[in-house]
Amino acid sequence: KPILTVRDGEAYPLARVRTHRKALEEILRISLDLGQIEEAAVMHATTPEEARSLAEELSRRCPGVPVHVGSIGPVLGAYGGPGLVGLAVVLKEAVSVHEPEADPAPVVEEGRP
Repeated sequence: KPILTVRDGEAYPLARVRTHRKALEEILRISLDLGQIEEAAVMHATTPEEARSLAEELSRRCPGVPVHVGSIGPVLGAYGGPGLVGLAVVLKEAVSVHEPEADPAPVVEEGRP
């Protein structure tokens, strides 16, 4: 399953894992490694229970941080496919996000990852 990051309105590959569960664990790990989280949002296309579970785990690891849960609209859902889950965080201090790989071209995948 591909894990993407969005920078300046464009999507870039960040990591790739073999299972959906490992993808959820990895996006949580990546987000926690960025720094002190001020606020977060977990979004889903078709799996509200997974989004709630991810939000609960983030709340457990970051007590007192507001974590919002919502749905991803049909346009992004169509690109990501069923099971699409996203995690956005606001950090207390600005940091440089992971740099893109050698080819900075945007990644656009059609259908299911």
